[in-house]
Amino acid sequence: MTPHFADVPGNRWHMRPTRPDDAPSIAALLNAVFGNWGDTATWSWKYEDLPAPFRLISAVAEADGRLVGHYGIVPVTIVHQGKLVRGAQAVDAAVLPEYRRQGILSALAKLVLDSAAGAQVSFIYAFPGLYSLNLNRRIGFQPVMIVPEMVRLLGSKKFFFETLRSLPDNLRAIWRWRYQKEWSPNVTARLTHFRSSLLWMVSWLSAPVWHRGVPASGITVRKLAGFDESFDQFCQLCQADKALGLVKGCAYLSWRYCQHPDRVYLIWGAFEAANLVGYLVMHVAEFKSSICELEYLPGNDKALFALVEAAAQAAQEAGSNVLGIWVSNHNPLHSALQKAGFISQHRLHQLAAKCKSLSARLYQIILYAGHLPVQSQKQFFEVIDNWSLSMGDSDLV
Repeated sequence: MTPHFADVPGNRWHMRPTRPDDAPSIAALLNAVFGNWGDTATWSWKYEDLPAPFRLISAVAEADGRLVGHYGIVPVTIVHQGKLVRGAQAVDAAVLPEYRRQGILSALAKLVLDSAAGAQVSFIYAFPGLYSLNLNRRIGFQPVMIVPEMVRLLGSKKFFFETLRSLPDNLRAIWRWRYQKEWSPNVTARLTHFRSSLLWMVSWLSAPVWHRGVPASGITVRKLAGFDESFDQFCQLCQADKALGLVKGCAYLSWRYCQHPDRVYLIWGAFEAANLVGYLVMHVAEFKSSICELEYLPGNDKALFALVEAAAQAAQEAGSNVLGIWVSNHNPLHSALQKAGFISQHRLHQLAAKCKSLSARLYQIILYAGHLPVQSQKQFFEVIDNWSLSMGDSDLV
């Protein structure tokens, strides 16, 4: 059922649900705010072609004959303590600079989130940007986790040199953001790069790690062209012991990584004899490459090590200084990745738990759950630390 998107009295803008013919205008809006977001093909892939068994409604704001705001939501299926529930990720929240501070984003968010709640969506999560954590709190989101990123430095000297080389440009971006109130996509990218580099350096200094190599005998790693039906059964085996995570299989993985119109991903499969025992999906970039998905049969650490080494080699060949992955401190994968040379930010997280000013400056994952009964909220919050979160569960890679 389509919700009622009412105008806000006294405002010169109005809201309505998105339509397919909005795609060019939405792409232009998001490119103006974020930079390099994509085009109409990206919009169709993200909002129309996804394989979720249900649909949700995103919204736009119009003023002066054009689109000035957008709030998107992408449906997913979640496994929560053995049960399948409806979930969603709030994405692409944007308002043109000249129309900000008019309540547009808050109004759009309320309508979209209320519509999702009416569609019986239980788990709504998001990854706010540098400036929007407080706004999301006012909307009703709650910070539930600091992004649990681990990184492997692919040559420490090169990483530190590149970080120092980019320092002047990053400091200029901080000046423009702090004193000139500049909010361009380039300034945002610079601030994100500087913050990430600083966190990685502090993490390494607080808990230094040197990669010494790990055994992976008996495992064969092959580059794959895509996903077939065998991944349905494999994902079900991996999903069986998860307290909280996205439901994945051939259809979801193919849509997410093989049908993306703008990005190319590398897919690696780990085999023991002829049997699939693990897979890894990565996005390769010049400075930092990212592991989007990493799954392997429980207890088969050799598959993990073999896949990680294949990813590290591919990242180095592309000129990357860093290989990153999201893994919760409570995930068994965390300790295995430390053996594979990955640095953890767990000490920073421990400090942030005691220091609110630090916590507010670290990258937070937020959850919208106020529409749920208190007992249901409690059940989600009890297992949030065991969320089997991957970088591909976001739209950031």
